[in-house]
Amino acid sequence: MDPLLTTAGDRLGAYHERLAQLVAVDSGSGQVDGLREAADLVQTWCLAAGLAVEREPVADPSGSPLGDVLVARRRGRGERRILLAGHLDTVFPPGTAATRPFRVHDGRAYGPGVCDDKGGLLSRARRRRGADRARPRGVRRAGAGLHPGRGDRLAGEPAAAAYPRVGDRRGPLPGMRARQR
Repeated sequence: MDPLLTTAGDRLGAYHERLAQLVAVDSGSGQVDGLREAADLVQTWCLAAGLAVEREPVADPSGSPLGDVLVARRRGRGERRILLAGHLDTVFPPGTAATRPFRVHDGRAYGPGVCDDKGGLLSRARRRRGADRARPRGVRRAGAGLHPGRGDRLAGEPAAAAYPRVGDRRGPLPGMRARQR
């Protein structure tokens, strides 16, 4: 069997355990307590992996809280930067996590947020760990940025504006605008 598939298979159980923990948290758009609970889980895992973590609360233009932006990073040796971004919200109402709990059936995972984006952010985090081990040449900083998201996309701009404040004190990453005050 292919060594990559063997390694992935060996890690599947741990991946499913973490995914089950995230899916068990109701973190629908606007469910700030659940979004912060999901961010707490991700922060714990990032810190355990030796990543530096920063968090910043984000609010909409009226001042209503949306959740937190979380940036986890590790410094490298080069000049380039890598950012893997994702969101913690789902489109499901409160109580969905209890009525549709995480499960695996016939090799497929089910539950609120499994594909969009809880499973995706865990996959990106695993990929980031692989990049750390490979120590790609020319990469100065690799990081993962997670935002509270929001199904109607109103949270996108305030959250994206927080990335440069939290993730890199020198200014925005290419293609990102600094927050207007």
